Amino acid sequence: LRFDEPILPSSLTVSKFDLVSVQSSNAAEQSVQLAGQVALGEQDTVATIDIASSTVNAIKAKRALAINSTSAFLRFTSSAVTDTNNNSIQATTANTAFGPAQPFAADSTAPSVLNGTVDLTLQQATLFFDEPIAPETFKATSFQFQNLNPQVSVRLAHTTVLSGVSRELQLQLTQDDIDRVMLNLALCRSASSCSLYMDTGAIEDTQGNAIAGFSALVPSSFTPDSVQPQLTGALLDVDKSLLSLNFSEAMHLSSLDATRLVLVDTAEYEGALPLQPPLMEESGRGWVQLTHNTVLSSEYTAVNGTTLALTLAALDLQRVQRFLPCATADARPGTASCELVGFDSA
Repeated sequence: LRFDEPILPSSLTVSKFDLVSVQSSNAAEQSVQLAGQVALGEQDTVATIDIASSTVNAIKAKRALAINSTSAFLRFTSSAVTDTNNNSIQATTANTAFGPAQPFAADSTAPSVLNGTVDLTLQQATLFFDEPIAPETFKATSFQFQNLNPQVSVRLAHTTVLSGVSRELQLQLTQDDIDRVMLNLALCRSASSCSLYMDTGAIEDTQGNAIAGFSALVPSSFTPDSVQPQLTGALLDVDKSLLSLNFSEAMHLSSLDATRLVLVDTAEYEGALPLQPPLMEESGRGWVQLTHNTVLSSEYTAVNGTTLALTLAALDLQRVQRFLPCATADARPGTASCELVGFDSA
């Protein structure tokens, strides 16, 4: 600040100054009340305000404020400062803001990430920056989960912005990307194996400065996946002796216990569903409990998560053909009366 005569240093009150985006007040005006420390220049007609970092961030959060010299004006009251004889400065009015600021130096500092959180139950990640960012500039293809030991990573290319307010960016992950993460047993089993990564240019601040990128940011808060998977579909192909199971998310092949699955023809079965273990027999009219647990393959698909295909044992196939009319040539698989029933979550 440059004055036309010496000022009384102790009289300068920073909070009496507002930085405003227009010279004449209107509905589109954006403003921030200043806060900071005062340092006098070599001459007592010059004073410098070191603006507090929180105020700088408040200014940057205003998209039309202080982006160039024509959007940086000062408005102040008569009690903002006095001269050495205690004469108050002449206040600005709604239509006479002081400025524009000359010279003007725009923000050229790239944003950086301070910390982040990961919640696999909600399928969300949150990043906290050192300054306000522009959420619409986020590039999902530049965002990853990684584990440096061993060196593995998955790009979360389908991530969307759930919210972006000031310095906080909340991201919504997709089941497709989460499945890719969960299929890698070295990723996201703990905070240390679920570090956050962003490429250079992955997001910009409100002034268009792109992030320089970062890697191996261990989340300050980590919530593991606690959502139970759902069986979303099943296909029985008697000709090929195959039972295919589609799940809502990625599954571990080694955890499947097919002997806890029962094929039921609801048009023939006379009992109540679901069946309750233990069963005294392995099959009966309208139902067959699988007795073997052979997993043929696992196929990851972008829609249904993981598909597991089991080869039916010869004895199980014989029981299916004998006790399940819905699986015979007269009633092919897929009819309404064919159902797959599990004993419980195991």
